[in-house]
Amino acid sequence: MDMVQFLSKLGHEPAEIKGKNYWYLSPLRDEKAPSFKVNTKMNRWYDWGEGKGGNLVDFGTLYYRCSVAEFLKKLDGSLLSINHRKKMEQTINSNEEERNQIKILTVRPITSFPLLNYL
Repeated sequence: MDMVQFLSKLGHEPAEIKGKNYWYLSPLRDEKAPSFKVNTKMNRWYDWGEGKGGNLVDFGTLYYRCSVAEFLKKLDGSLLSINHRKKMEQTINSNEEERNQIKILTVRPITSFPLLNYL
């Protein structure tokens, strides 16, 4: 599961994006300058203020202050709603692509004299 999407679902948006690194105000504590980084290529996080990092499960257990098993139960419900949202977005995007496509309606011989001279 994508960390950036998961954080967004929790209401945390990046304060700054630098390439593949998304910087946030830490969702684990109060702060005024972003020190919580998510690397989208590796899908891992690191909180420079806490000196901790890891994967989504590591984050979830700290965020919810629960065991791995408890977090995985919470995550299972989140996956269903996020996957449903992704499918809806894909359907909308494919409908837009269909509308923006060029369709050939008829094929006729070229009769325009300037166009024939050009060709």
